[in-house]
Amino acid sequence: EFLVEPESNTVRQLELSNEEIKLAKSELYRLSMDSNEREQYNMREKAIYDRISALENAEAKGKIERELELIKESLNQGLEISLISKITGLSEEEILKIKKDI
Repeated sequence: EFLVEPESNTVRQLELSNEEIKLAKSELYRLSMDSNEREQYNMREKAIYDRISALENAEAKGKIERELELIKESLNQGLEISLISKITGLSEEEILKIKKDI
């Protein structure tokens, strides 16, 4: 039924509960496209993955910047380097390097 009628209620129900069915259906549609449609699909898919990657990189950068600010503030407040190291998981040497750059 999946190959004959991929939009049937049975297939739709299976799609909701089974990720493999959903992926197989997506692949079936992709393979049934002509070369122009497939190229457009691939370009859209690449754009989506590029956007996801950019967001993940921005999120990671923001997290690092926030952690750096917290370390600097902790140093400015007089917290011991060993305590900052325990809290952040960074080595004392890394904390000292950040302190040097302040």
